[in-house]
Parts: sequence; C-alpha cells; structure tokens
Amino acid sequence: MAELPKYFFKKLREIPFVLNWTPVQSCLLLLGYYAFLKCLWICWKVFIVVTPELHAFVFLDIVFLQLDIESVELTLSILLLMVCWHFKEARYIQKFMPYFCTAAFTVTLIGDAYLSGIFSVAMFLNTTCYVFIGMFLFQTRVILAALSIATVILSYLVFHTLNQSISYAPLFNFEAIGYPEYLNKFWLLSMAYFSFPVLIACLLIIIAVLVQWRKREKYIVRMGQVDALTGLYNRRMLNEQLLCMEAESNAEALLHAAVMLDLDYFKSVNDTYGHIAGDKVLKKVAQILRENTTDNDLLGRYGGEEFLMILCHTDEQGIRERLERCRIALYEEDHAIAEDFSIKVSGSMGVAFFNEKEQVMDAVHFADQALYSAKSRGRNCICFSETVQPKGY
Repeated sequence: MAELPKYFFKKLREIPFVLNWTPVQSCLLLLGYYAFLKCLWICWKVFIVVTPELHAFVFLDIVFLQLDIESVELTLSILLLMVCWHFKEARYIQKFMPYFCTAAFTVTLIGDAYLSGIFSVAMFLNTTCYVFIGMFLFQTRVILAALSIATVILSYLVFHTLNQSISYAPLFNFEAIGYPEYLNKFWLLSMAYFSFPVLIACLLIIIAVLVQWRKREKYIVRMGQVDALTGLYNRRMLNEQLLCMEAESNAEALLHAAVMLDLDYFKSVNDTYGHIAGDKVLKKVAQILRENTTDNDLLGRYGGEEFLMILCHTDEQGIRERLERCRIALYEEDHAIAEDFSIKVSGSMGVAFFNEKEQVMDAVHFADQALYSAKSRGRNCICFSETVQPKGY
C-alpha cells in the first residue's frame, strides 16, 4: 500500500507533458472528460427516475427532457472524439477544433448549471475548475473566447433570475426540498455528486502538470550545467564550481591537483572520419575520465577536446599514479570508426598541485601552461607545473 503513491507519481511523470500537447490532443481530453460528465449526470437522473421517494424533490418532466438532451450530447461528444482522432493531423482541425470544443463545452454546461442553480456551490466550484483545466490545456485566446461566451450567457441568466423573469434551478422543487436547502440531504448529496468528479479531475490535471513541470525544470537546470554530448559539467558550470571552491576555507590544507587534458591531433579525427566519429571518441574519453575520478573530484569538458579535472583530498604519489593509468587507458582504447576499423587517440595532460582552495584558479592557469609544455614534448605525456607547489613537498 505504501508503494501506491510512489507508483502514481511515477505514472504521472511518464505521461507526455500536458503543456506540450497539440490542440487536438487537448480537445480529445476535453471531449473524453465531457462524455464522462454526461455519463455521470445521466446516471444521476436515471437514479432519480427509478427512486420514487425522490420524485417530490425534482420536476420529472424536466428530468426526462434532460435525459433525452444529455443522451444526444453524449452521442455527439463520442462522434466528435472519433472525428478528432481520425483527422488529428489535419491543419484546419488543429486550428478550429479547440474553439468549437470549448464553446460547445461552455454553452452546454452553462445550460446544465442553470437547471441546477447558477448560484449554487457546485456552479462556482465547477466554473473555477473548468477555467483552471482550460488554462492548462489551451492557448489563452481559446480560453478568452470561451469566457466571453460564458460571460454573455451567465450575465443574461443572472439578470433575469434576479428579476424573477425566469425560474431559478428549474430542475428542483424547492417547496419539497425546503429552506434553507442545504439542510436537505438530497440537495447536499446532489451538489456533492455534481462537484466532486469535476474537482478530482481538476486536481489530477494540476498534480500531473506540477509533477512534470518540476521534472522539466530539473531537466532545464541540468542542461544548463552539463555538456550535452559527454554528460560532464560544461565550462560555465566548471567556472561556477571553481569559484565556489575558491571561496571555501580549507583549514586542513589538503592536497589537490588541477589537471588540464587535451586530446592529441583531435582535429584530424573530425577532418578525416567526420564529426560523428569525433563525438564517439569524446563520449568514450568522458567515460574513461569518470572511471579515474571519484565523487569528490570535479570533472568537466572545458572546450572542444579539452577536459578539466580537479582531483581532491589525495596525495601526490596517488595523483601521479592515477593520471598515468588514465593516460595509458586513453591511448590503449580502440575507438571503432567502422565495423572493421578503429583508431587510437592519445591525450596530453598538464598538472598543477595546490593545497589551499583559494589557489584553485591559479592552479588551473598553471595546469594549462603545463599542458602546452606536454604538447611541446611530443604529446601523449603528463607535464607537472613547478609554479604552484604543495606545502611540505
């Protein structure tokens, strides 16, 4: 039982994001929801008809008339569902169907609201929920068009109801229900029956949107932090992390190392074998670097074929051994370019040690200089900077 909420939210996240739905997809949901409401209200009226003790609280002739009307509305909504589904790719359906569906939805439901009381709690609750649902499903201009229709019709009904030129809630017999009507059990249960399905549907849509909205926000934030190709930190995020490290105090003065890595002759890989092959190489290099770093280390793609590593809380000998293993792993990796053809790509590294985290930006600068030295020495090697020295060494 405890797993049920977790399963529910997992399923909500798997639903295609509601705000990205096409207009026809939104119409399909609206029409399906409308058909569901009509089924509920037909069931309520059938229950009234087959329950003689409830006949006194309603006007049966209107109940029977509504049954006929709602049966037609249910049939039409199902036909519209079929039309939308069959012609969902048609441009004119995408353009005009949202206006037609929302207008029809608005007009018919206002008619139902008039019969049950336009000043009832169910009316106000349902109207609020419908507006919220519409705002999530459709563009603003579609909702404004529907609201304009609703405003005109409701204004007419309110005006004539207050002037007593039309009956209020002609579906119900208030003489039998009594005043105040909220003391009547039948009235209260009817209002609840009209309101709760709408409220639950509205809450489900809002929860789905919020859950998926947070998921999309996390995705957007992550896309701003990582390199899309390798999944490592991008340069902007690397710089932010470096500034955060520089601002931290480090009373223990533990040893760290800044490592700049550049792939040797990588431009020739792109020029000779194409950028798709180059992308495969970069992904594999990123994987090798992950295998040689820990959760405490900082790793990212600094440029086109340049990578930056900040190795934290270790010793000099351990850093040297780890980087040598990394260099060998990079050189020994066979990068498959074709089914029966692979290439090797080596890497040059520049390393600068530092103790205080306030030195991290300087260490990155000196590691970059050491990288140039590694390239000048023939590439596929590791060059250690002598400018930033660890204390005690």
